[in-house]
Amino acid sequence: MHLGLNMFLITAIKLLVVIQTTKSAAQTVNSGACNSCCTPGIPGVPGHNGNSGASGPQGVNGVKGEQGIHGEQGMKGAQGMKGAQGMKGLQGLKGEKGDGGSIGLRGIPGKMGPTGPQGVYVFQVTSRKDGSNRPIATKVMKNDIVQVSTRTSNESLYSSASTMVVLDLVSGDEVWTEPISTTYIVQSKITLTMV
Repeated sequence: MHLGLNMFLITAIKLLVVIQTTKSAAQTVNSGACNSCCTPGIPGVPGHNGNSGASGPQGVNGVKGEQGIHGEQGMKGAQGMKGAQGMKGLQGLKGEKGDGGSIGLRGIPGKMGPTGPQGVYVFQVTSRKDGSNRPIATKVMKNDIVQVSTRTSNESLYSSASTMVVLDLVSGDEVWTEPISTTYIVQSKITLTMV
């Protein structure tokens, strides 16, 4: 754009120089012929600008400039403000119930628990004699061990004797009555009450 304008100005200046030179030559000739009888005429009206000249050829590309120096790294910018917390999303739909799992392996048996409390038993023992002059002498046995005994004199033909004993029993224990010796008689009845 600037090149075309420059060419136009140069062409216009050259044209004006030619016009001025021609005009000066004509004035010189006319001045010599009628120098004594003629006076200089009034200058003519300036002519119109000539048409624009044709665009000149494109100039040759200039030499590529050298690469500039790498600039220094700028300062780190300040940390921006913390953004607002986003809205909580909607809760998803509940999934379908899954298939039942297979039965697991049987666990190891636990340790044996402590022994429970013993059973407590109350024995009521009654011995009697009918028309015998021998005395009554009865003992209560537990597993061949005497637990308690009772006896009467031989003064009465008809008499009885009673006693009571509380025993702790476990499975397999045995309880019974028997005379203290063969010289005594025994007809005993045992009543058992478990507490």
